[in-house]
Amino acid sequence: MAVWSSRRPNTCALRRWLAAPGSLTAHLRRSAERVEVDLRRQGSPIGRPSVARLLRAGRATRHLREVVLRADGFPLVHAWSAVHVAATCGPWRALRGLGHRPLAEVLFRHPRIRRASMQWSKLRPAHPLRRRATAAWGREYPEGPCWARRSVFTRGDLRLVLIEVFSPEVALRRPCPARTPWRGRQ
Repeated sequence: MAVWSSRRPNTCALRRWLAAPGSLTAHLRRSAERVEVDLRRQGSPIGRPSVARLLRAGRATRHLREVVLRADGFPLVHAWSAVHVAATCGPWRALRGLGHRPLAEVLFRHPRIRRASMQWSKLRPAHPLRRRATAAWGREYPEGPCWARRSVFTRGDLRLVLIEVFSPEVALRRPCPARTPWRGRQ
């Protein structure tokens, strides 16, 4: 089980990436010539109790979208989002048609969508999120921990949970300033 904390990490090389506000895709685009969204799966129900609690969905079916963000061909972020399945016919219906476009096109362009404060977790090698990310990236990384961040977005009373797992290679890229909120195009 991941231990999520609202305290911003202050010692890891990824600190500025983990705390970057706004669209992660936009920040990656500032550090790369080409950023791609590799859609891994969409629509499959998931059964993580912690996600159900965050969505306030109980045992209801959730809609999942799982992607890998690649910068200049390198897999850098494994991300997945989940919403209550009924929300994909309502306020979150745009999720169904995103395909290979970034989720940021929905999250940061609609004025009624709010992001709660982010949480972070250091994932050990055996953690399921880390194993899933490593499989999606198609490459092994050093045995040390890797980092993930989790956000809850709300539109009205419906929530979307987004978890992003960062590959250690992200630390080699120059991030945008963490102090400046991103308000530009995704």
